[in-house]
Amino acid sequence: MLKKLYLTKNRLFILSGLLLALGWLFFNRNFPYALDAAFHLRFSKVFFEAALEKGGYPDWDAPTFLGRGCASFRYYAPLTYLLTGFFQFCGASCWFSIKLVLLFFLLTAIFGIKRWFRVMGLSEFSTSGIAIFLTSPILTIFLYRVMFFQNICAFLLIPLFLSFLFEEEGIPTNPALETPLEDDFSRNAIPGEDRNNTPEQEQNTSYEPNQSTRAKRNRNIRAERKRDLSNSSLLEELLHHLRILSKGVSNFVSSNYKTILNAGIVFCGICLSHLLAALMVVYLGLVISIVTLIIERKPKFLIKFSLSILSGIGLGAFYILPAFFTTGETHMGLIEWSKWHFIKTTGQLPGFINSISGTNFFAALKHNSTQSVTSLFYFSIGCSVLAFLTTCCPLYIKEVLQSQKKTQLILFISSLFFLFLSLSPSLVLWEILPKMLLVQYPYRWTFPILILFLPIFSTNLQNGLSQMFNIFVKILLLLFFIAPALILQFTSPFLNDQLTQQSVNDSTYYPIEYLPKTYLVEKELDGKSGVFHQISCNDKEAKIEIIEKKQELAIFQINAKKTDSKVLIQTHFDDYWTLENQSDKSLIKLDNNGNENLILFVPLLGEHVYKLFRRAPNWRWEGLLISLFSVFAVFRILKKKQITT
Repeated sequence: MLKKLYLTKNRLFILSGLLLALGWLFFNRNFPYALDAAFHLRFSKVFFEAALEKGGYPDWDAPTFLGRGCASFRYYAPLTYLLTGFFQFCGASCWFSIKLVLLFFLLTAIFGIKRWFRVMGLSEFSTSGIAIFLTSPILTIFLYRVMFFQNICAFLLIPLFLSFLFEEEGIPTNPALETPLEDDFSRNAIPGEDRNNTPEQEQNTSYEPNQSTRAKRNRNIRAERKRDLSNSSLLEELLHHLRILSKGVSNFVSSNYKTILNAGIVFCGICLSHLLAALMVVYLGLVISIVTLIIERKPKFLIKFSLSILSGIGLGAFYILPAFFTTGETHMGLIEWSKWHFIKTTGQLPGFINSISGTNFFAALKHNSTQSVTSLFYFSIGCSVLAFLTTCCPLYIKEVLQSQKKTQLILFISSLFFLFLSLSPSLVLWEILPKMLLVQYPYRWTFPILILFLPIFSTNLQNGLSQMFNIFVKILLLLFFIAPALILQFTSPFLNDQLTQQSVNDSTYYPIEYLPKTYLVEKELDGKSGVFHQISCNDKEAKIEIIEKKQELAIFQINAKKTDSKVLIQTHFDDYWTLENQSDKSLIKLDNNGNENLILFVPLLGEHVYKLFRRAPNWRWEGLLISLFSVFAVFRILKKKQITT
């Protein structure tokens, strides 16, 4: 009976947190007037429509830039838009489908936090962790003020990803991965080692009377092994150490294959939700791995993290490879170049949470801009730090010193590093670290910081509530944590019906990074939608008839009267457009018309039917084969291991 009451209380607590986080978003019939809201409203509609129209993975967003189009579908991760498309197919509006997808990923995050806490032995604190996460002002800003839709969904998968990385399925048979690095090789067999000891003898030696006797015996064994190693050649010694390491890794992977594969599947989901968030997760895992190596001197986390990243990339290769290896075909480099140029000319980077000159909190509540959002993040981080310092920090320091909470210490140090990355003194790291400038806004790191802080905050908060000033602590939490989140939520502007519909049908903003490299960017293009594949000819006597037109297809008939006729198609040119003469299936050479980069070709004399279509981008088929092979390998490994078990 008590257990049922406890579970009911926890569920009501989580439900209350979920209502605080998403209640106003769901109960309001419109969509938040956030920085990227209009873009994602339109994209969630056109991506799904293009996928249905093509019957496969789309590459070209034809209506944008007044119908000239760009290859943005290749680079924007497909998972979240396919989910919104599914809800739209079921009858939901595009703005309500985004809300449903956010709810789905939030529920996934709740499950991930609960599982992560259970893996770390903190099950009794999971409810507090979920409540802190849902009522955080940082989550509120991302949902109501920024609306990096894909970015948020990818971040919400991080707790589940970490839960698999921190889980241990079994104990490896080789102690090279379980013991500190300085003893990795000294505890394993070496050339010339005596293997005549019987299992009974080994068993008896493991129960020696006291620790000093065992330590003395281990020192003698290490000294004897060093003498044996001195007699062997350097090459033999190196090969022997490599064999030990490979065997240790093999045993470790064999005993943890499930968690590695599950983490790889979740990382694939992160990649398919937002590729830049996946880059941030890679940095997140690397920092945690380095801190773990320093504190625990065990490479287990690094091995699991590396293998899960490789398996996730393999599963999502059909999207990742074309998006990554074809960036040189577009103006994607403008993202890094513009940030680098801004740093060199101004000595700063927009989006550092401590760069709030000229903007205060109350003024930021009334506006939506990078400067105002930065001010809100600064205020939220300050409130979160105050809440931690006043409720948890004394207990946390005391318990870390007394009970050696290494896992929490690792997360704490890692979160401090990413907090530093969100501050302006870290500018030099943004210039040095590979691809870091693609993150664009340093305040993005506040979301991973919040996740890393959850075990620390929740465990010490709950201990604090039972040991310290109960009512006082609750008042401080309301003042520094929940109240700012509610203020941010209920002061957030929402789009009215007209603006919402306008955003869905005709977004006025569109990033130019996805335009073909052959387009010379000299001025800002109008991102409004328009009629695509408009065809004209310099020969006024030529007759043009459109037979069929889709975003990546146009079938038309031209009756050219002159040999010097030229046909112009109002679509941006790149190497993937192909023109075919339908009568003999011959290919017609395409060119661009200069700075405007529109498709230009010379038609054949007489009446002919032409077919303009796009072939798959480079690395699409190779990536698809790698993905299919990875899926087959995952199922094969899982099935084989289950049979063996």
